[in-house]
Amino acid sequence: MDVTGRAAAGQRYRGGSHRGLPRRPARYALAAALLLLLPAAAGAEATPACLPSGHTAGGGRELPAVQRAIDGLACIPADIALGQEVHERFSALMPSHAFETRGEIRLDGATTADLYDALHAISTLAGIRYFSVWHRDERVLFNTAHAIDGSGAATADPIPSPDGHDVAYALVDDARFGTTPFRLEYRTADDAILLIVSNLRGLSLLVFPLIDPERLLIALLIAPAGGDEPRALYGLVAAQAPEVPFLEALVEDSLRNRLAAMADWIRARASVVAGRRSDTGSEARAGSPGAAQS
Repeated sequence: MDVTGRAAAGQRYRGGSHRGLPRRPARYALAAALLLLLPAAAGAEATPACLPSGHTAGGGRELPAVQRAIDGLACIPADIALGQEVHERFSALMPSHAFETRGEIRLDGATTADLYDALHAISTLAGIRYFSVWHRDERVLFNTAHAIDGSGAATADPIPSPDGHDVAYALVDDARFGTTPFRLEYRTADDAILLIVSNLRGLSLLVFPLIDPERLLIALLIAPAGGDEPRALYGLVAAQAPEVPFLEALVEDSLRNRLAAMADWIRARASVVAGRRSDTGSEARAGSPGAAQS
């Protein structure tokens, strides 16, 4: 069965009168009011708060701050269409393990379309690194990466379509899971970008199967911003995986690593397009009459 065939097969959250009652001290009245509030408070579900954007120290480098997502998503905004799509995909997956992160990227004059195009450079996933808490050192996550077609044959990096809705496939040599095909779904709308990555083949560690096909979800959302303000970058990694004590730590470490590495890759691609815009602007200024006279 080809890659698209496997993907198709795998696709199958009043008050009353107190007249006549004996007068009580104010502290008793306050205690009674608090007791009345307790049942409501116990039955209410607190809305989870998103962690502040930033980093936490880890070894010799800073790691993107990550928080566990349990009953819902606290960071991914649901008030924009692409963010709502992430919430829906998360609910449909019903993951056993999930983590979110939030940070910022700068485009420095580059456009949403520039970054959307740059994210189609699948070959640049090769060599992306992460900080391994286990090894206390930086390690390569994807040894190699290249685009493939529906039959699994190697092909050039995809060219984005003008409608802002693309699907591509990648074959990566994963440092932990070996050679693995992934599906990449691209969306851009309302000045936002969404990239969703799913596994098309089961992921195993040694002889232990960990994640079935289509049961790993990586979502990276770049939200719109005004003017030259930094763009918010939201990340989610979620999976259905065994909740077995001796495997659980390995699964969660692997998920965190992938989220951090993919978020760093987005930042790297943003830096590339920002640099191109900066170089173009410098060349234009150097070629202007005013610049030539100075």
